[in-house]
Amino acid sequence: MTLQRIDGGRVAVTPAFVLVPLATAAAWAPALRGVAADYRGRGQPLRPDAADLVEAFSAAEVAVRPRPSTGADAPAGAGAIAPPRQFTSSDVAALARVSTSAVRSAARERRLVGRLIGRGWIFGEPDVTAWLASRGSAGATRG
Repeated sequence: MTLQRIDGGRVAVTPAFVLVPLATAAAWAPALRGVAADYRGRGQPLRPDAADLVEAFSAAEVAVRPRPSTGADAPAGAGAIAPPRQFTSSDVAALARVSTSAVRSAARERRLVGRLIGRGWIFGEPDVTAWLASRGSAGATRG
């Protein structure tokens, strides 16, 4: 399976035509490979479309990997794309000072944007920040 890149190489297109920012696909590649390894470790085969997704995201990871500089004057890390920071339910619960079940409930009810990977939730830093801010303003209005 090949990964198509559009929008100046910033967006990856999977065969199911899902547009995913290339940096996001690269950041999620290790988690997807871990889920795939769990399935294989339990003797459960991956569906072909899931295997294709793991392959596509791994290709995105390779695509955003910084290339070694050939010039001596190039700064270290030039051109590198930092993956977005990710949080688990426990991380978010600690930040918000709530239980992990409250975080999972907020995610299920779509008050907190997250992704269910296997049996665990993963949250991006912008989504966590927005949720924490909305909780702060909601708490201020309850008085």
